[in-house]
Amino acid sequence: MTKSAYDDIQKRFFAESSAYQTIDAQRMFAEAQYLRSKELARLMGLARAWVVGVVQASLLAPVVRWYRRRKFHQELMGLDDRTLADIGILRCDIPKMVRNSYGPRTALAETPAAGATVHRLPAGGKSGPAQSDDTDRSIAA
Repeated sequence: MTKSAYDDIQKRFFAESSAYQTIDAQRMFAEAQYLRSKELARLMGLARAWVVGVVQASLLAPVVRWYRRRKFHQELMGLDDRTLADIGILRCDIPKMVRNSYGPRTALAETPAAGATVHRLPAGGKSGPAQSDDTDRSIAA
């Protein structure tokens, strides 16, 4: 083999080797860009959902609550006094009723009334373990 043939083989080997390295680097760079854009799209989706939740909770929910309260007030005020008396409402109680209907929810309704004692009622012939499954009931003391 002549020196020029050896040089040709060596040049071709190193040229191909560097070409393979370039292709692998380009492939890795393209894959990194793809993964980066995919993660960025996921994060943008999370950010979009958070913004929608904040806008809905802080802007839309109060407007919807105001609108419903207004419609409820208008409907009750539109009833005549006889109809209101039939359902047990005085016209002067309507604003308070509307305010209480759309106010913040509290756990007061779940607690027994003041002065009431919670007793376990007999289960009607059930054994001890089955009797413990009965629910608590409030009995006026």
